[in-house]
Amino acid sequence: MCEAIKCPELFAPEWGSLDCSDTHGEFNVGSTCHFSCNKGFRLEGPNNVECTASGRWTALPPTCEGEKSVPTPEVRCPALITPEQGTMSCRHHLGTFGLNTTCYFGCKAGFTLTGDSAVRCRPSGQWTAVAPACRAVKCSKLHAIEPVAMNCSNPWGNFSYESTCSFHCPDGQLLNGSASTACQESGQWSATMPNCQAGPLTIQEALTYMGGAVASAIGLVMGGTLLVLLRKRFKQKDDGKSPLTAQSDLGTYGVFTNAAFDPSS
Repeated sequence: MCEAIKCPELFAPEWGSLDCSDTHGEFNVGSTCHFSCNKGFRLEGPNNVECTASGRWTALPPTCEGEKSVPTPEVRCPALITPEQGTMSCRHHLGTFGLNTTCYFGCKAGFTLTGDSAVRCRPSGQWTAVAPACRAVKCSKLHAIEPVAMNCSNPWGNFSYESTCSFHCPDGQLLNGSASTACQESGQWSATMPNCQAGPLTIQEALTYMGGAVASAIGLVMGGTLLVLLRKRFKQKDDGKSPLTAQSDLGTYGVFTNAAFDPSS
């Protein structure tokens, strides 16, 4: 039997590929194979080999080698700092604040983020956005209504998170409500505005008012009693039941005379 001469089996190089004219892959005499490399690699050796009648390839199979990278300037973006009352977490892929570094931002309770929550270092050496900041949560403005007096402390701005306001009333009046209120992280005050109301009487005031009231009551009772007695007295005189006094211009005690009827005349 006559058999075709064959060459040693060929394999695709690492990081490359192999394409032969012999579709059956038997590497018979006359077969031609073409080699190529993946992107980023270069071919070391011939592109094509052929199987000869001697059972040998015309050249040794090539290899694929990595291309020497061209030096590029190192990209760096300006260093970032953690915002006040906030947090920052960065992922440095090619060095601190280098190309494609991504930083994520957040804020503590009672503060809100102003700006982008994430920024990335671009090939131009600039961040994709300005670093954000954390601002204190705002509560509604308070307006004291007279005579309530209000005094506030504002560590992060007027009527902002952790602002505390205290209230007072003038002497003689009582505070109806909480004596203080604080701006909470939710943006709500911890208590509503109070008001002032009249306070209780002092002991001296109570005695003074009580004495006046008692005196008025006694005066009214005595006055009423006197009126009753006078009315009774006048009524008796009108009825003829009240005798004359012991001494009278009309005569001696108990004797009454009338000249018109005197029998001795």
